[in-house]
Formats: sequence, C-alpha cells, structure tokens
Amino acid sequence: MSGTSRFPWRGVLLGLAFEIPTIFWVASSEVTARVFISSWSLTLTAVFALLLLLGLNGLLTRVRPGWELSRTDLLVVFIMLSSTSLIYGYCLIQGMIPAIGGPHWLATEQNHYEATLWPLLPDWAFITDDRALRGLFEGYATPPLQLWLPRWLAYGAFLLSAYAATLGITQVLSRQWIVSEKLTFPICALPLEMTTARWPVMRSKLMWLGFAIPAVLETLVALRFWFPVVPAVQMKHMLHPEWFQTRPWTVLQPLRFGWTPFIVGLAYVASTEISFSCWFFVVFNMALRVLGVVCGWSDPGGGRGAADFPFLTELTIGGFLAFAGCSLWMARAHLAGTLRAALGLALPGGMLTVADEERGYYRLAYVLWLAGTAGVMAFCMQLGIRPLAVVGVFSAYFLIVLTLSRLRAEAGPAWAFGPDRAPHDLLVWAFGSSAFDRTSLAGLALTNWFFADVRFATLPSFMESLKIGHDAQLRRSHLAAIIGLATLVAVGFGMVAVTNQYYSLGAATAKTYGVGLWIPRSGGDTAMRWLTTPTNPDWQRRPMVAVGAAFTTGLHVMRQKVLWWPFHPVGFVMAHTGAWGS
Repeated sequence: MSGTSRFPWRGVLLGLAFEIPTIFWVASSEVTARVFISSWSLTLTAVFALLLLLGLNGLLTRVRPGWELSRTDLLVVFIMLSSTSLIYGYCLIQGMIPAIGGPHWLATEQNHYEATLWPLLPDWAFITDDRALRGLFEGYATPPLQLWLPRWLAYGAFLLSAYAATLGITQVLSRQWIVSEKLTFPICALPLEMTTARWPVMRSKLMWLGFAIPAVLETLVALRFWFPVVPAVQMKHMLHPEWFQTRPWTVLQPLRFGWTPFIVGLAYVASTEISFSCWFFVVFNMALRVLGVVCGWSDPGGGRGAADFPFLTELTIGGFLAFAGCSLWMARAHLAGTLRAALGLALPGGMLTVADEERGYYRLAYVLWLAGTAGVMAFCMQLGIRPLAVVGVFSAYFLIVLTLSRLRAEAGPAWAFGPDRAPHDLLVWAFGSSAFDRTSLAGLALTNWFFADVRFATLPSFMESLKIGHDAQLRRSHLAAIIGLATLVAVGFGMVAVTNQYYSLGAATAKTYGVGLWIPRSGGDTAMRWLTTPTNPDWQRRPMVAVGAAFTTGLHVMRQKVLWWPFHPVGFVMAHTGAWGS
C-alpha cells in the first residue's frame, strides 16, 4: 500500500511544537524524580498530546470548521512523541550525561580508578576538567560548552547511528509483522481508536466512565497520603513480606502483588492465549523454585556462585535469543525478497511483489542499516572496543530488543523488560573476561548507560509507529522521514535539556534521581571487576541458555503445528522479567 501522496507538513510542524517542550518537561520531571514518564510502553506524553489535540479539534469544528486537524495530522504528532520519548528517558541520555564524567569524578584512593581505569579511557570521550565535573555532580553551575559540545557531537553521532540501524531493521521487518503475520499490536489500539471517525472519543460515555474509575481511585490514594483518614484502595504493586514466611515458601520472596488500572486496561487488548500463558508460566516458575529448595537443588542465600535451580535467568536469556531467532526464521522468505528488491534483482514467484517505490523504500532501509552499523562500529572502536566485541554485544542487543518488539506487538505489556543480564554483561559472562583485552572491557563497561535497561531501546516504538502509519495510510518513505526527524530532535535537544538539569541541580545530590550516580558508579565498578578479577566462561550455567532456547523453540513449533496448543512462547519469555507483573 503506497499511502497518501502528500507529505503531512502540518502534522510534522505540530509534532515539533509538542516534542521540543515535552523533552524539557520529561527532563525536569524525571531528573528530579517527581514523575517518571518515559518508561511505559504506551507513551503517556503522546496520549496526553493526543487528548489535547482532540479537544482542540472539537473546538475548531464549532468555531473554524476549515481549520480542524485531519486524522493523519493527529497520528503524526503521536508517532513523533511515542517513537522518541525513550531516548531522553531516565536510563538512556539521563544516564549517559553523568557517565561521561563518572570515571574521573568517582575516582578515589580506594577504588583505584586513576591507576587502573583512567589509562584505558580516551580523552575525547570523557570529561576530565575538575570545575566541569564539580558543576555536573554538585550543581549550581552552567555547562561549559567548549567541553560539552564535542562530547554531544560524538555521543549524538553514536546514538543517531544506532537509531538509523534500528530504523532500517524495522523498515525491513515491518511488512512481515504487520501484513503477513497480522500481529495485533495492542499498544497501537488506543491512538488508532481515539482518532477514528467511528468513535468520537471525547463524547463517548463509556470512555469517560472508564476514565472516571481510576481517576477517582487515584485521587483517593493521593488524598490518603496527606490525610490518613480518607479511605482508599491501594492500587500499586506492593511488597508483601508477611506472606510465605516459612521454608520452602520463603524462596518466593520478594513478592509483589497489586493491580493498576492502566495495566488492566492494556490486558483487555491482549489475546486470551497470551494472558493465560503469562499467568501459567509465572506460576510454573514459582513451583520450580519451591521444588528446587525442597529437593536441595538450590540455595537461595548462596549468591550467584551457589546452586540456583531452575536457573531462570539463563533460561530467560535463551528464551529471548531463541524467540528472536524464530521470528527471523519465519521472516526468511520476506527478508530474502526485500534484499533482492533493494539490489534491483528479479524476485522469485510467490516471495514478494513490490513496486519501484517499494524497491526504493527497502534500498533506503538497508542503507540505514549498513550506515548505522558503520557509525556504531566507528564510535566503539575509537572508544577502544575491538571489532569482534562490538559485533558480539550489538548482536546480543538487537536480538534482545527484537524479542521485546515482538512481545509488545503480541502481548502489549505496560513495561517490556529484558533478561536480568544486560547485553554487555551477557557477552562477558558467556565468554569470560579473560577472552577480551583490557580496553575492550573498559569500553564495554562504560557504555552500560546504553545497555543497562533495554526498555529504553527504540526498536519496539519504531515498529509500533510503522504499524500506526500503515493503518493511517501514510506513505512509508514519509513515515521513515518523520521518525528520523523526531529522533534527531530528541537526541539533540535531549542532551541539552538533561545536561542543563544536572548542572543546575547536581547529579550527585539528593535533588536528582539516583540514576545520575548509579549508572557511572556501576559502569566503573564493573570495569574494575572485569579488569582485576579475570573470569572464565560459566560452564555450569551456560548450558541452561541452550535449554531455554530449545524450550522456547519447542513452544513456537507446537503453536505453529498444533491448533489447540494453549501455551504461547511469549508467556515463557516474559515470566522471569519485570514485565510479568503487568
């Protein structure tokens, strides 16, 4: 489908008018730990902007009938906000900025950063000036542009390269997921339904009833905080240490339980098969943990080196990697067709039929993919990371975030977490720190701000934006340009907004969220651990990754071959991540 031929300039300009102040709003809100906005799968700022525009449209319909916004304009604004809000979130740029100064600010006689870590770090990548570091971590200062501008350009180029490769991957896979497999994309249901002509959302009694229930309940919770006599129902997921206080049930602690209207609403959009599978595998994992304690196969208090049946972290890692592999295997004919189309070659019958415009689209996708990959490689190699290590860590990263995209496309969880091991930690754990040179270990550890929380990867939100654009009949080349422009703005203004916040308040003060210290400290400590305590591959746990991969593949095959099979691999993959609570 080619989509509408006119480029939606009005929607893009309106999107920029919303995106730029939203960046500063999110930075001021999250750096100060007031309200965390960016980590949700359904982007709250985009929904808020859409509600405002729908209200404005209702007013324009009465006052200036010719001025009202089209559905395309409304969805373009939503796409520009939802596809990029993760970039300036609290575990990406908000972690990146203090990480640029962390190794030098946090150095003490006790941690030996100066003697061990500093010689491995290139000067161009880190802030070393004492006055600039004091302003960054203590506040009450102005960012010195002569020091920060080169770092903004270098790190911004890295981010834009990574997002160019990400956009290329989503462009290549989007038709397979949206048209061929017809994935449901529950996250996209709300903006698409809010802007459809068949449902006047602002005049819907059912919508306002659904709005009123959580609004009243949340208001009571807020009032109870200030006035304890006000009755209220607790709706957050809370720890319950009073449950399961005797062995073997204590292995289930820490246990969170609760309900959130937002999560309940998203669950209604997911299929029954997905919901049942998520519930089943969470309970199944709990039963296995109890069994491990009863049989003496695990020691809950023994740490990482102790027996840990049923090795859920390793099973989940294998499940993530296998789920991505199964998704790519299902798309193998499509991928072959897109590559031949991009190269201008004849297409075998039945594989893919594309027009000349589509050939140009896939050619752009592969160019973005290759150019982005080259930019990422160049940055990481300048940082001191060897090419094989770069290939390894980003292969693991993209396989994990591809699975996250698939989870959101099929299940629509409120949050989409990855395995407990981040991609850079997974690589070093799998091969042992002894397999890497010292500069590679330092570089991998100090890029933890990019890998630490894969919820802030943009591949899922890019894919959902392509789904929204497909249903809105936007031309795909226009949609790629819109996402690219929004990403450029998010990276540039995001770095400026976050840096200004830290220099005003101080990344090491109680006035800012802990990520400003946690990211640089964890990166430096991880680097020192890898550098001073060489490790070999974990042969005890590594085979469990293969078991998790085999189990996930088996679930995938059974679901494809057996009509009545009730267990979806999404449930197994999500069960041991933070997403299970949603």
